[in-house]
Amino acid sequence: MSEISKSGGLCTQITTVKLSPNNQDEILRLMIERARFMATQPGFVSVNLHRSKDGSHIVNYLQWANLETLAAAHHSPEFRKQWPRFGELVEGIEPYLYDVVHIATDEKPGQKSGGGEPTGRDGAINYALTMETTDESDRHEDHIYRVIELVGSSSQSIEDAINEAVGRAHKTVRNLRWFEVVRTSGHIEQGKVKHYQVTLKVGLTMEDA
Repeated sequence: MSEISKSGGLCTQITTVKLSPNNQDEILRLMIERARFMATQPGFVSVNLHRSKDGSHIVNYLQWANLETLAAAHHSPEFRKQWPRFGELVEGIEPYLYDVVHIATDEKPGQKSGGGEPTGRDGAINYALTMETTDESDRHEDHIYRVIELVGSSSQSIEDAINEAVGRAHKTVRNLRWFEVVRTSGHIEQGKVKHYQVTLKVGLTMEDA
């Protein structure tokens, strides 16, 4: 069972996948295959896949030891070459990195949680965290951010283009904290998407002088 803790130091990525209800079963199957592969990579902690009742979305809640090993897993040759069908089926992908800012459970007085802080009944994930609440928490901690703009590209998917941009920036820029998708575009050949391009705004914390 996945556990969430403000002091755990884990890297948390929540990805929302928009899709046609007719494709949800096939996309979920592909995402389960991807999850099994990710579970073999260094730094993996947990992955949870949630399907919407109306069939229009799948949410992937991913926990990793740190951003460095997560980026390495996304850029591994095996991951990048697999599952091209996934990019063809989805209508939109929104992956974001999150900080845990508040936890509430149904734990009874005197009951121990087994070392972590589960996120509700039967360990179900509560997706109340938003970029807005995270930003507000950061402001209370008096962080100063610098914002840079990146453009990632991929022949596989929008998600891969985002990970390509963030992973490449991480090699030369320290203290990356959050990103925002500004624009998505792509190239079409013979009625099929052949290339994805994503423009990002990326925030990084300024170091003390």
